[in-house]
Amino acid sequence: MDADGVFDRVRRIPVGFVTTYGSLAPGAPRHAGRLLSEAPPDIPWWRVVRSDGSLAKGAVQHRMLAAEGVPMRGARVIMREAFVPADHVVPTTGPSGDAHTRRHRLSDVTAADAQPSAGSRGVPHGVDAG
Repeated sequence: MDADGVFDRVRRIPVGFVTTYGSLAPGAPRHAGRLLSEAPPDIPWWRVVRSDGSLAKGAVQHRMLAAEGVPMRGARVIMREAFVPADHVVPTTGPSGDAHTRRHRLSDVTAADAQPSAGSRGVPHGVDAG
């Protein structure tokens, strides 16, 4: 996936939600990370986290996600509540309300997409457990 494709997917992650490097670029999470490290200023890079919910950019990323209302436990995102698969993210238009409202507007995301599968060590379905 080229830079424009990755950046387009990141731009579509709704406020209050995150995706993972592996979901953003399946099979090439490091490639996605490298592209995001060089991203233009209009890219909300902070909405991309590691598959376990930990933050690659530490306190800076934590502050930005907290300001958007992303559910956190300590220094990790609560993936069961905040994860959306990058290929299920749909663009939103106009005022979008709070994170709870946006979650219900993502009609392509099913409850199964956000729930851990059996044997996944608590990692949401579709997320690379690394």
